[in-house]
Amino acid sequence: MSAWQLITAGFLLHVAWMIAVFDIYFMTTILPLSTKHNSPIPPPAKRVVYIVADGLRADKMLMLQPDGSTPAPFIRSVCEEKGSWGVSWTGMPSATRPGHVAMTAGFFEDPTSVAKDISGGAIDFDTVFAETRYTWTWDTPKFLNKVADYHPERIFSEQFPSEQKYLAGIDPKDMDSWVFDEVKKFMDQAKTDEDLRKKLDQDKLLFFLHLGGIDHAGYIVRPQSPEYLQHVAFLDRGIRHTVEMFEELFNHDGKTAYLYTSDHGMNDWGAHGDGSPDEVQCPLLVWGAGIQKAAPETRLDMFKDTISQDWGLDKWYRRDIDQRKMAGLLASMIGVPFPQNAVMPVPDEFLDIPDESRAHVLYANLKQLLDNFVAVERDIYHGLLAFKFRAYGFAVAMSMIGWFIVLVLHLLQAQMHWEDNAALSPLAQNTKNILLQCAAAFAAYGLYYRGIISICMFGFVAWLFKGKANKLDQTLWCSPSRINSFNFILICVMVLSTFILYYTAYLSNLNIRTPLLNQATSWTIFVVSLVEPTLYYFFVLWSGYLLIEVERNLTKSQPIFLPRSSSAPPANRVSSKGGAAGAKQGLNGQSFVKHHKHTRSNDILIMEPTVTENPPKMGPLMVFKLIIPGITMGCFLRVVNMVTFTSIKNCSVILMLIINAFVFVNFLWLTDVGGWTLVGESVSHYVVTQCLGAFFCLQFGISYIFTSVKV
Repeated sequence: MSAWQLITAGFLLHVAWMIAVFDIYFMTTILPLSTKHNSPIPPPAKRVVYIVADGLRADKMLMLQPDGSTPAPFIRSVCEEKGSWGVSWTGMPSATRPGHVAMTAGFFEDPTSVAKDISGGAIDFDTVFAETRYTWTWDTPKFLNKVADYHPERIFSEQFPSEQKYLAGIDPKDMDSWVFDEVKKFMDQAKTDEDLRKKLDQDKLLFFLHLGGIDHAGYIVRPQSPEYLQHVAFLDRGIRHTVEMFEELFNHDGKTAYLYTSDHGMNDWGAHGDGSPDEVQCPLLVWGAGIQKAAPETRLDMFKDTISQDWGLDKWYRRDIDQRKMAGLLASMIGVPFPQNAVMPVPDEFLDIPDESRAHVLYANLKQLLDNFVAVERDIYHGLLAFKFRAYGFAVAMSMIGWFIVLVLHLLQAQMHWEDNAALSPLAQNTKNILLQCAAAFAAYGLYYRGIISICMFGFVAWLFKGKANKLDQTLWCSPSRINSFNFILICVMVLSTFILYYTAYLSNLNIRTPLLNQATSWTIFVVSLVEPTLYYFFVLWSGYLLIEVERNLTKSQPIFLPRSSSAPPANRVSSKGGAAGAKQGLNGQSFVKHHKHTRSNDILIMEPTVTENPPKMGPLMVFKLIIPGITMGCFLRVVNMVTFTSIKNCSVILMLIINAFVFVNFLWLTDVGGWTLVGESVSHYVVTQCLGAFFCLQFGISYIFTSVKV
């Protein structure tokens, strides 16, 4: 195989492996099913009022204040008297669309769902909304708004004006006030509109109130602020009033059930998306028709956490659920079919229904889960896309090992006497030593413990001082250590800037003017921060140059910046047999060689600047910024290849072997279970190494073109 064939094959394989892993671990299979399942026995409730406070912190609503008061007295009464309470545990990422999909469809979408919500992607799965007879929604999130568009004859949606959500001066309470006001208008309309009243007199109805203001309040004032608690109290009053209006509209017939929760929580900084307790704990309050009322807590040490004690609810029965179970709970509360793609059993412990009704609910839920499982299994093993990687996780690992073996065979084929150190060229000896060092680093899990790799580098420096290299080589290879001293200076600057920040804030709280020394230090740090990237890039270029010089000295080749001479034979030329055969002594004791099939190392590449009329987009600029260091180092590596008279294919194979080893180790450590930090770390390591492999193939090809052009 030629160098270009190896590079192309490596690039395609890394792309395929990247797709394979996301298909194996993080792809949610969604299939349409023809059969729907629900209990034949009508439930106690004809309608459910489903309220979601977007981003509401569970502890801020349910925890008692130091003086024993609560910001949500109405919701607190539900916990202690009217209904059931618990914690709904979200998945990751803890965001709006994943939360609402889990609560209404019964499964966690793949991580790309966050981007789908931004782009308003299509909805190809079943939800509780689509199974109801009629649904009314207010301030529906983007994906639920799509559901309403698919069923305009029975899903009626009112949307808060999106252009007002981010206007300066808008109070986050205005978003929730709009929902409460629109619900009141709806109630008033129902008193005079006969067609609307006929719809409201039927069963299997759902009313969805999405309160998005509390999420924006968390962004703006943070959950720890008094303003946030005031917003929680505002929601409590609004919900109490809304419940009273619903009871009055239906004449207190006892056929209305209520569910109040949030789609995700929020950390103290006003952010969400990760897996911290404050972000994944959502309040869950259920009360009304067919729902268990508050009961004393008789279980001891039922939960490992101390939530019940911290919130002062340890005397009342607590019912926690996985967020995905809420779809089944909503469906069973009003007797509609379970969402077809749901993957969790219904939490029947919330239901206050006869045993016969409970059995029918559980049986219908079991049939729905079984149908979904059978359909997914059939699609994986016998469907049109059965060739995909999901059923062949072992094959993916074997393909990585097979590619590794192919690269090793190519490398060994190029070195006929690999085990005979006396027959090896200096570069081949170096290559062998580097491979052995990398193997030792992998044996000690140097991938995560980078200090192991540093030990290998210290060993290489020791080899230089042992006498196998001259003083110039020793000096050159020790010079890059100055970069570490430079990094130490940067760390000191960061520590100093942090100290200045907090010290200035401390003085500001005491109404003390910022000292002149603080101001001067801040401006100095600002200037250093502007200059630092340029200096760091200079050190990178200097290290690349040192690499070239060391390799040139090891192979006793011509200096790369020596001017051309018409009286001297061309520098850096080697016979087709390689080695030192055919070499002649030239000026200053340097070695000259007769023939060379490679491009002359002292050829100059001139790049003409180009001018564009329109400003470029930021995306290409960011990509260009990221690839500049890689292309630069690739050019240095190509020059090393040229001055040491080695095959570019061998250099490519060596680096591919190292990268492939990293990829394989990360593939074995990849996981989709456990905490979000563990999952994210394993995924990020794998993605980075795969991107590194694909990018290496791409940038090495570009570097080859750049350094081979004759001008």
